[in-house]
Amino acid sequence: MASLIRDLITVLKEEEEIYEYLLPITRDKKQVIIKNDLQSLQNITVEEQKAVEILNVLERRREEVIVNIATVLSMDSDTMKVSDIIAVLDRQPDEQKELREVHRKLRSTVEEVKKLNDLNRMLMEQSLEMIAFDLNVLQSMKGLPVSNNYNRQARQQFDTGIGSRGVFDAKQ
Repeated sequence: MASLIRDLITVLKEEEEIYEYLLPITRDKKQVIIKNDLQSLQNITVEEQKAVEILNVLERRREEVIVNIATVLSMDSDTMKVSDIIAVLDRQPDEQKELREVHRKLRSTVEEVKKLNDLNRMLMEQSLEMIAFDLNVLQSMKGLPVSNNYNRQARQQFDTGIGSRGVFDAKQ
């Protein structure tokens, strides 16, 4: 059982390291989105994808370890959580403390990454809304008549219209 707990602690630490690696990338992504720097956004996305692939491997390893721990404890692995394992480790206070600490740290880091990702998602949605708005404006302008008629008749219209009064109404 001790080796299984050690395996679980190791996997959770590795997951936490990957999320710690993602934190500055996710912060940078916010600025890249604001600046509308598509090349940097693409580079960040590649880095995030690499991290997600590693996290998927670690997630599978963690699930295997939890299944093995559940088997040893005669518990259901589908409903077992790390907090359940921590509660069972009363006779192993050192492992219990270490597992509790790595679990707390991992949860905290994941929550921070999640908040940043939610903010980035919101910024991306706003950016897409602005693009859609700009496209709508451009499409609506397409239907407006364009008058760049600079002939004698245009000059006469200008002279009898705004041009005859002047642009500024100043009292002398």
